[in-house]
Amino acid sequence: MNYRKKGLRMKNNFDFENAIKQVKSKRIQKYLEEVISTYNNCEYRSCIVMLYATTFADALDKIRTMSEVYQNEKAEKFLEKYNKGRNDNRSYSALEREVKEFIVNSGLINDIEEKQWEHLKDYRDYCAHPVVERDYGLISPNEEQVRMHIRNMFEALFLKDAILTDNKVFEEFLIRIEDFYDRNQLDGLDEYVNTRYIRKLDLNTKGKFLKNLWKFSFYIDGDEECDKYRKVAYRVIIWIIQSDRNNTLKFIEENINYFNGKIRYQDVILEKSSYAIKFYENRTLALVYLLYRIPEIYRMLSEDNQTEIKSVVKKNINLILMAPYLYENSQEHVKQIIKNLKDCNYCLYPYFVNELREEGYKIFDYEYNELVIYYFYNCQNSDQWSPDFNLINKTYREVVSDAIPFFTLKQMDSFLKQLPWSYEQASCMGKMVGQIMDVIEKKGYEIDFSKYNVNITNLQCYNVCSTIDE
Repeated sequence: MNYRKKGLRMKNNFDFENAIKQVKSKRIQKYLEEVISTYNNCEYRSCIVMLYATTFADALDKIRTMSEVYQNEKAEKFLEKYNKGRNDNRSYSALEREVKEFIVNSGLINDIEEKQWEHLKDYRDYCAHPVVERDYGLISPNEEQVRMHIRNMFEALFLKDAILTDNKVFEEFLIRIEDFYDRNQLDGLDEYVNTRYIRKLDLNTKGKFLKNLWKFSFYIDGDEECDKYRKVAYRVIIWIIQSDRNNTLKFIEENINYFNGKIRYQDVILEKSSYAIKFYENRTLALVYLLYRIPEIYRMLSEDNQTEIKSVVKKNINLILMAPYLYENSQEHVKQIIKNLKDCNYCLYPYFVNELREEGYKIFDYEYNELVIYYFYNCQNSDQWSPDFNLINKTYREVVSDAIPFFTLKQMDSFLKQLPWSYEQASCMGKMVGQIMDVIEKKGYEIDFSKYNVNITNLQCYNVCSTIDE
C-alpha cells in the first residue's frame, strides 16, 4: 500500500486519485497523474511546474470546449486571437495572462480562485527559474504548500465543466434547449438538459442559473423572448433543484429576497372542466406548477405571494389537486377536492391524481385512495345519459386500476359497497373484478361479498373482454 497516498487522502480529506477520474478530459487526466506522481515522489519543484502547465492546458481545453461544444462566439474569437498571437511569436507570459483573464471574465473561476492561480504562477516562477536562497540552494516548496496548490486547482478549474455563466452564454443555453423543445417537445428534454448542462454545473453556477431562470419565468413582463423561453425555463428550475435539492433550496433560502421579489402575476381564466392546462402560457400557472414540484419554495415565499397563489389555485379543480402544500395534511386536501367535485361535475387530470397517490404510498399515506373511490362513483355521469361507460372505462384505466392494489381493507369494503349494478355493462368490469379478487387473495382480506349490492363472486364476467375503450 502506498502510505503517502493514504495519508494524502486521510489528512487532507480530499481523494486526488478519485478526483482525477472525475476530470472530463482524458488528456488532462494523464497530465494530472504525472502531477500526483511527482508529488508522491517528493519532487516538489517538478510538481509545481507540471501543475501550472496542466492548469494552463486545462484552461485552453475548456475554452476550446466552449467554442466547439457550446458554440460560444467569445471563445471562438479568443482562440483565433490566441492562435494568431502564438504564430506571431508573442511572449508566452502575455498569452498566459490573456488565457487566465478570459477564464475569469467568463465566470468559470471567481476572484479568490484567480488569486490562487496567481499564487501558483509565482511558485512556478520560483521553481522553474534559477532562483537561489542565501546559501545558494534552489528554492523549493514544501509538501503542504504543494498539496494546497494541487487541491486549489482541482476545485477552481479541473473539476469544472466549460460552461460560461455570463448573460450571453445563458441566453445561448436557453436558445439551445428551446430549439430541442421545438424539435422534440418534452420527449427527452429533461435528460438532454441534465446530461449536457446541469450535471456539469457546480453549486455556485447552479445558483446563477436559478436566478436567471427565475427572472425569465416570473419577473419580466411584456417580453416576447421571455414568453417564448418560459415553456422550458420554469421546468429547468425544477430540474436544477432536483439535481441537488438540499443545497439548491438552501441557496434559494439564503437569497430569498431575490426569489421573493416582484413576481408579476397574470390573470388566470380557466374553465372548471379544463385539465389540459398549458402552464407555460401564463407566468402564474408556471409558478403554480413549479410549487407543485418543489413545495418547499412556497413556504419561503412572503405572505402576499402566498395569498396570490391561494387565490389562483381556487379557480380550477386541477390546480387544487396540484396544491397539497396549502393544506395541513392529505386528509384535508382530499376533503377540499371532494367538496369542489360535489359543487360541479368536471374531470380530474389523471396524471396528477396518480402522482399524488404514488407519493402518498411512499410514506404509507393512502388517503388519496379515498379520492379515487369517490371520483369513480360520483363523477362519471354525463348530461345526456347515465352512466357514461366511456368515462367509467377511462377512469378505471387511468386512475383506479393502479390504486386498487393499495386499497386498505376499509377502502376495499367502501369500494365494493358503492359498486352499482349499472356498472356491470362497462367493458372494464371483467378486468376490474379479476384484479379485485387477486388483491383480496394476496392481502388475505376477509370479506363477506353477500352484503354488497353486487356480489362480484357471482358475476359471470371474468371472461368478458377486458379491452378498455381508448
